[in-house]
Amino acid sequence: MAAFFARTICAFIALLLATAVSADKTDIVEFGASRMVGEVKGMERGKLRLKTDATDTIDIDWAEVTALVTGQYLRIETRDGKFFYASLQPGAANKHLALAGAGIQEIHMDDVAALEPIKATFWERLGIDTSLGYSYAKSNDVTQLNINATFLTIQKLDHATYHYRRNALVRPATTSRCAAP
Repeated sequence: MAAFFARTICAFIALLLATAVSADKTDIVEFGASRMVGEVKGMERGKLRLKTDATDTIDIDWAEVTALVTGQYLRIETRDGKFFYASLQPGAANKHLALAGAGIQEIHMDDVAALEPIKATFWERLGIDTSLGYSYAKSNDVTQLNINATFLTIQKLDHATYHYRRNALVRPATTSRCAAP
């Protein structure tokens, strides 16, 4: 009885570990007569990057992809400049994507210009751009200090950008000399 219990526990733990290891490899890509399972790393310039266990990362021509299913949230950019933040489900027609998380909306795969996965944690989604500048004009003795910072975070269904800009201009006090009479 104890051996059966121990084997059952070990089998359950092995099943949990196998599920945890393959949990992020659930994206399905169909192209031609092939179907691959892996993790979508993105799509730009007409190439879909897919990471698989067997072949590491491969590039698939986007024009050949007939279906894409992923549970991860993506930033989807269309050719007309629109952005969507959603996971992808199979569409009703061939070469259509159903955007889950952006309402019930379908787009044709030929209209997609880029795909970018949205990271899981806040710190992975955070982007910070800073700059510091200093200038001095000797001709009029003016010193200028510029500090700029941009904070960008992409949420699952929206994005937010915060800007901080501070410019300081220092001019010397002007003194005039009076000529003696």
